[in-house]
Amino acid sequence: MNRRMPVLLLAAVFLISGALLAQFKPSGGSNPHSVVKKLSIDNFRAIKNLYFAIMNFGGGEAEFNRLVSGYASATSKYFAKEYDDSAAAFKLNEKDIIETGMSIAAKYKDSTSKMHTEIIEIHTKYTIKLSLDGKKADPALEKLLNEASESLAKANDFYIRKKPVNAIDLYRRSKEKILLYYDAIKQPIPQEYEKDKKDNALELYVSKEKEN
Repeated sequence: MNRRMPVLLLAAVFLISGALLAQFKPSGGSNPHSVVKKLSIDNFRAIKNLYFAIMNFGGGEAEFNRLVSGYASATSKYFAKEYDDSAAAFKLNEKDIIETGMSIAAKYKDSTSKMHTEIIEIHTKYTIKLSLDGKKADPALEKLLNEASESLAKANDFYIRKKPVNAIDLYRRSKEKILLYYDAIKQPIPQEYEKDKKDNALELYVSKEKEN
């Protein structure tokens, strides 16, 4: 799987990692230099971390490129010494990133909650059948469920606080534990979760229809 970022984002990497940071002047408060310094790093990291989420569950390449274009525009204003405009553009880029991330995180929230409810039902049926046979479930199964539940709860907290990147990361972690549960009881993972498996591995999901 080719995991390289689009050329435009790679160009932004060179811009921000070299000459741009070298030009920053020490400052505090709402000084445009400090705003740009912070958001150039934070926004870049957020766009990078949202890449697979956008490609697999969001608007795809067009949406990703829109965020990168906003970032590049803000960066170009800084090089043109339009410091106030650059800071304002980075703030708009940050707003766009958060709104885009929240829209996608909502999908992760729904899908993870659905998977969590289903696996609890499966676990309940599984443990009842074992009990009827005079057996006990492996404690490791309870551990997987507890970890899935804890990650889901933490993800929901980040979602409420409008921190979509953190929320998505924890939704993935919850899904990971749920998928491991299926493996642990040797039950096939539902086909509908193939995209989730790919996304958890930070890979692009390609539907069978597109493959054919």
